[in-house]
Amino acid sequence: MLRSELINALCKRQPHILREEVVLAVECILEQMMESLEKGERIEIRDFGAFSLHHRSPRKAHNPRTGEYFTAPAKAAVYFRPGKGMKDKINSSRGIIDLKKIRSVRNSKAALDNEPLKIANC
Repeated sequence: MLRSELINALCKRQPHILREEVVLAVECILEQMMESLEKGERIEIRDFGAFSLHHRSPRKAHNPRTGEYFTAPAKAAVYFRPGKGMKDKINSSRGIIDLKKIRSVRNSKAALDNEPLKIANC
């Protein structure tokens, strides 16, 4: 989903809010998230997921085109870990059953009868 698609979807769901206000809200949220990550803070949105920084140390690398070896500088990469709510919603929308849920209902065969199972290991 692109930023513009997000704005359009929000405008359709909330027609009483002006488009300019939706654009401003989306821009403010994204800017605040970037500022927090820039400070090294972790962002956690319950049932959605968490954003954090993973620090990469300098490493030896080479340019395959020229064959030149060099030291790649240290850097930080943004890491996203989906929350339980997001995982559950995505898996249930695809008909995937989590192994943990299968184990918890193993004795209750009626819950799994007449349904083809897709199993996720996550």
